[in-house]
Amino acid sequence: CTYPDHASPVCSASNPCGFNCQDGFTADANSCVCASPNVVCNDVCGSYPNGCPTTAMNPARRRASVRKRAQCEPGLTACGVYNWKSSEGWECVDTRSDLESCGGCAIPLHYASPRGVDCTALPGVADVSCRTGSCLVHRCLPGYQISHDGTFCVRISQITHMHNEEDAAAYGLEHFPLKV
Repeated sequence: CTYPDHASPVCSASNPCGFNCQDGFTADANSCVCASPNVVCNDVCGSYPNGCPTTAMNPARRRASVRKRAQCEPGLTACGVYNWKSSEGWECVDTRSDLESCGGCAIPLHYASPRGVDCTALPGVADVSCRTGSCLVHRCLPGYQISHDGTFCVRISQITHMHNEEDAAAYGLEHFPLKV
């Protein structure tokens, strides 16, 4: 379900995507409107006989309002949407199986929410899935090999280099040639 601005979900058996309008707005078909003679001031519909105060809605309050409206059914997580025209776009995602939001949201709505992984963007991956919130690589592109735990692809030249030489950098050491 998608909800208009200034709406909160009210689900019922007859209307699973129902909503109520808030902040002084009234329902009009699939939107919340500010009915005349009221006006919108700082994102609230009402009567302002002395004019609208100049302070705009606090961005933190706007984000909190979006998070409050962003509710999903059990097993799904409310995540932000790529390329949405405002910061208020969101969708319900199964982060345990979604390829682009694996293990969490690619665009979290809350700072404390876990950030997910876009499994399709892993370097060298040819075939991948998201299972129980972790990327699982099935096949890598030529020149890559599946990692020992199966969660990413490793460039074969890196594997050869690490196994054929005692690479000091692999152990957190640096090599500086002696000055003669």
